[in-house]
Amino acid sequence: MKKIFKKHNAFSFYVHLLVCLFLSLLNFSCSTEENIVSPDDLVSKELIGKWVLIDYESEYTLHRDSNEYLISELYTESTNKIEFLESPKVIQSEGYVKFESKQYKVTASGNVLVHQTYFSLADILYYSNAKWYVEEGQVIIKPTNVDSEESMISINVNMLNNTLTIMVTESILDEGFQGTTIFKYQRE
Repeated sequence: MKKIFKKHNAFSFYVHLLVCLFLSLLNFSCSTEENIVSPDDLVSKELIGKWVLIDYESEYTLHRDSNEYLISELYTESTNKIEFLESPKVIQSEGYVKFESKQYKVTASGNVLVHQTYFSLADILYYSNAKWYVEEGQVIIKPTNVDSEESMISINVNMLNNTLTIMVTESILDEGFQGTTIFKYQRE
């Protein structure tokens, strides 16, 4: 009777050992899958937070036939900040962008300044309250305030060394209005 009891204890010990090994392997494999972070998640984590506008420039052709174009540059009093929120994934804008805008006409003798003015924008029209996501390592921003099917807007985002560059390319097909605006931000 003692031999049976000893065999049973040894058998029970090995069964418990195998069950523990199996459970520890199962736990290890589950925890490593949970710790894997995709490149898109890494980019998303880098974007989330507040960014302060440090530079702005744009150049637009005003009309196909007029030989006029518009150049705008950041003016010193701008206070614009944007924030990439995680849930929901939207961009919020605060402050304003003040810029100097110069309109030129191309003539045979050179470029002639036609008009100069200063503008303030309370929101960045293209991406204030816009939805964003990351796909294959690229940041995608769905533009807002696009009223017409004739208006085409593309937004390209680049992030390097805590500097975020957002390039907006826009064209209104009927009017021949087209150009690019570049916003540069630094993490707050």
